Amino acid sequence: MSPSATGLSPLAAALAERQPARLQLRGACVGHRAQLLANLAAELRRSLVIVVRTPEEAEALVLDLRFFLPANGPLAKGAVHLFPQWEILPYEEAPLNPVIVRARMEVLHAARAGAPCCLVTTARALMQKLPPVATFDQMSFSLAVGEEQPVGVLLRRLLEAGYRQTAFVETPGEVAHRGGIVDLFSPRHPWPVRVELFGDEIESIRPFDPTTQRSRAGLDAVEVGPTHELLLTEARRLAAAAWVEEKSPRLAERLRHGLPEGMEHLYALFHDGYHTLFDYLASDFFCVFDDPARLAADALEFTELVAARQAAAAVERPIVAEIATPFMDYAEVVETVELVDQLHLLATAAPADPALGLVEVDAAPVVLVGEGMKERLRALTPQLRLWCAARPVLLAVASEGQMERFTRLFADLELATTPLASMPPPAALVPGLYLIRGELSRSFAVGEVGPLFLAEADLAGQRQHLAVRKPTTIDEVLHDLRAVKTGDYVVHLRHGIGRYTDLVTLTAAGLTQEFLQVEYAGGDKLFVPVGELDQVSRYIGEEGRAPALSKLGSPAWERAKAQTRKGVELVARELVELYAARAASEGFTFSAADDAEYLEFEATFPYDETPDQEETIRQVLADMASPKVMDRLVCGDVGFGKTEVAMRAACRAVLDSKQVVLLAPTTLLAEQHDQSFTARFANLPVRIGHLSRLLSPKEQQQVVEEARAGRVDILIGTHRLLSRDLAFSDLGLIIVDEEQRFGVRQKERLKSLKTRADCLTLTATPIPRTLHMAMAGLRDISVITTPPLARLPVATRILHRDDGVLADALARELARGGQVYWIHNRVQTIGRAAEAVARLAPHARVAIAHGQMEKHELSRVMTAFRDREHDILVTTTIIESGIDLPRVNTIIIDRADTLGLAQLYQLRGRVGRSSHQAYCYLITPPETQMTEEAQERLAALAEHTSLGSGFQIAAHDLEIRGGGNLLGAQQAGKIAAVGYDLYVRLVEEAVAQLQGRPVEELFAPKVTLDCSAYLPSDYVHDPHERLHLYQQIATLSDREQAEDAFAALVDRYGQPPAEVRALLLTTEARILAQRLRAEEVKLSPDGLIVHFSARSRVDPAAVLALRQRHGPRVELRGEYTLHLRARDDHRETVATRVHDGLALLEELGGGE
Repeated sequence: MSPSATGLSPLAAALAERQPARLQLRGACVGHRAQLLANLAAELRRSLVIVVRTPEEAEALVLDLRFFLPANGPLAKGAVHLFPQWEILPYEEAPLNPVIVRARMEVLHAARAGAPCCLVTTARALMQKLPPVATFDQMSFSLAVGEEQPVGVLLRRLLEAGYRQTAFVETPGEVAHRGGIVDLFSPRHPWPVRVELFGDEIESIRPFDPTTQRSRAGLDAVEVGPTHELLLTEARRLAAAAWVEEKSPRLAERLRHGLPEGMEHLYALFHDGYHTLFDYLASDFFCVFDDPARLAADALEFTELVAARQAAAAVERPIVAEIATPFMDYAEVVETVELVDQLHLLATAAPADPALGLVEVDAAPVVLVGEGMKERLRALTPQLRLWCAARPVLLAVASEGQMERFTRLFADLELATTPLASMPPPAALVPGLYLIRGELSRSFAVGEVGPLFLAEADLAGQRQHLAVRKPTTIDEVLHDLRAVKTGDYVVHLRHGIGRYTDLVTLTAAGLTQEFLQVEYAGGDKLFVPVGELDQVSRYIGEEGRAPALSKLGSPAWERAKAQTRKGVELVARELVELYAARAASEGFTFSAADDAEYLEFEATFPYDETPDQEETIRQVLADMASPKVMDRLVCGDVGFGKTEVAMRAACRAVLDSKQVVLLAPTTLLAEQHDQSFTARFANLPVRIGHLSRLLSPKEQQQVVEEARAGRVDILIGTHRLLSRDLAFSDLGLIIVDEEQRFGVRQKERLKSLKTRADCLTLTATPIPRTLHMAMAGLRDISVITTPPLARLPVATRILHRDDGVLADALARELARGGQVYWIHNRVQTIGRAAEAVARLAPHARVAIAHGQMEKHELSRVMTAFRDREHDILVTTTIIESGIDLPRVNTIIIDRADTLGLAQLYQLRGRVGRSSHQAYCYLITPPETQMTEEAQERLAALAEHTSLGSGFQIAAHDLEIRGGGNLLGAQQAGKIAAVGYDLYVRLVEEAVAQLQGRPVEELFAPKVTLDCSAYLPSDYVHDPHERLHLYQQIATLSDREQAEDAFAALVDRYGQPPAEVRALLLTTEARILAQRLRAEEVKLSPDGLIVHFSARSRVDPAAVLALRQRHGPRVELRGEYTLHLRARDDHRETVATRVHDGLALLEELGGGE
């Protein structure tokens, strides 16, 4: 059958000629093979499974297939899926990477859907046993509006399908239950859904935003599928528990209470049979094996590893030896597709099997030379002109912004470009240069005159897309820091320091309310109404020591506040003087960021900005454009984009002919900044200098002279930049990275420079004093909290030294092609530490790095590690700042108890910079050999594993080490006396008084509406969540916010009972009373009685006008009391009376 007769391409025709087909393809390089396979799958309209050797190759192939497939059609970009292998070692008792679990389940759902798809995987992933297809299908079901579905039955089905029950649903595989509402996130849908039931009938199904938890327009039905590969009914789980009872009583007990983590290696205990990925696909698919011989060799090596680790695990867990391994032999996997069409990919020089058909193609990779994009473009331009004259050249660019950028760049090179919205047929392309949206892993050329594809990554560096999430404001961060939890010490403004013990419901005179129960000295208890939570804050004091509880009714608390007020006067005066100095300092007014050169620099950013990163850049540029000297702190977790903020500011300064200095705490970080800035500014005529101990004295002197003469635009270095011999021609901007790493004298020198230039400070964990000053309003602060896409929190484990666990940790990381940092912070013994590490990982390449090494040797070792010539780097803490190596995803910190909290946090931030699960092991001596403060530091680090938690870490450090100094005033004892939150409030009051501004006192009106107003426990079950909601409600400042907050309650928890509606009315009454400074609002038989005082904000003329408009409904009683009557037909219920009264009260306040 000839290609012309069938209308198929030669490759498709060759496959069609054989039944079943066995075909070899030789000569296709990376990139081109994806093009051929995409065209083949689309042409045949069949699913294909592609098996490659490594996870990295699989990820690149997925990228390339999506580039070549169309956006729509029977087989489109969205039909390409990666089926990844587990990252943990066989029989390792560790949780699976949730991203990998989700990805595997999404593939199984896509395979069962029946539509054509492209699945890319590895031999190791295929060898893993999957649950029988019938079991998988049985646990897949749909939910539809109007159908009967008892809540208990639905929850049981979801839990058996692998869903995890949580308080709130945020990620796939989670379920939450609140009354008649069930939230769930099925892997078959991009959004979670909220299922609301009336009795047993499904009343609505609404998708919702997992960030805001707010739902939107409803659906008629939703498909629900399993979320885990261990699919267990309760009966099966209990049967497994009974089977292991005698062999492992502890495991049996755990199984009776649910499915413990790390059970995947006991697969055969839960499933009688198994299937492969191929069994999940429809019958019409074909397989592609990349270098079948090497795949088989790799699989055999893995089978031997499984057997060895099973034997080792059985020593401590004998039951492991009695249960079949969860992996198949690779031969068994291949046998399942014996009758399926197959295509074998061969390297160019590989011998072919003469018994199989062979198709040869001519394609070769294109290698671009030069360091950085500027050099590559310069080297490429002459060749590009020749290529474009002879063949089509297609450059794949990742975004519209990049499309515009390259269009301008090529126009400057006098090269015309043609934009393409989608990939046209090769025959439709004529010679020339084309720009097409998409991402390609490698550049390649087809034959001598065929299309040549250029990957943007080869030209300008790899792009990464960031998740677009709701940014967290500084107010939200601070509010979260002050959230009160059970057992915390708290400060009540009027009653002093107590211990929060519980959230209790009390009933008196027929009215029920909820209260914070706070314990004081002598066992006395104070019940704080939840409406007064704005008067309560969590106690943060000195060095983590428990404070003395106040005595209720004692004058001691008022005396403590009075003494603290006196103590903060000096601080306040220093603050006012600094405010005045900053206000009087005439800084340089930089240009607005709208000129062509700045906009071009902005477009060359190789990432998608997150909303809070964009807002931070806007704030920095606005500061620079104002005449006031900038002093802004940018706080963002490692890898969240702080450096780009600094680069934008530096670009603005340089374009306005000002010099920039960037100060880094270590030589390594300064060197990395130098490389990053040089690459980023490659397209601008910017002169970048570097000053550190890596330069000889003569070289350093040359840089100093060039800075003084203005021949350096951006100077990057360590504390050497603060030397007195260094002067600048026209310094406009100072950038300080990780300020906490500098000493007192260096900071004093910085302070003198700040009076003459704008200052931008970058930090992931601001030192407590810096945080202290920012929270007190001394410095402007921006917070970047959006993590990169697919980044996972670092799994953090504290352990006494256990060579077995550490050897597993090293083996796991090396097995997935990663690298390891081993921190040993004593130079004297670092050699012996490296020898011990080498014994734990005999086949690993181990290197040593520390600050006392000769500078060029240190640079050589770090470069070799970056280039993957070493697997494990045994090093001191010199790597804690800024060493950015995405392949390093395990860090082991020896004697972690000797390091500070900020240091530990920075070190942990060196890993977890990719989508792989990262691990941090903190090795400590027994608790008896650690200080209490060290134990608190480690506990704080283990608690704050979420992305973007640097700010919370700094707050814990503030609590552990105390408030420290504010501008040098010794205030630690005074902070301990009243707590940090109140101390800062007193400082702010003192500053306002000295500046002659009115002091905003906390005003707490009394609201008595004669109705039970609270969140019943059967409406919001979790007491911690109720407390959190009460805290939110206490901070509401207008009626619109209140109505929105209660609409969110209804959305998340269902129709509210009367008590919740009464809470809304009480909140609205409190808001209006606070606005008008009314002392009390209480219910009357026909409306509301409002008591004012001399300090109230009520205009008598406004009262008279209100009375004229509403006649007898508004009655003035005496000088300070108003009687606001409801309309005659609105007096039957409390709600209608209050609603009408509040409408009049709002009208009195101007309806703001």
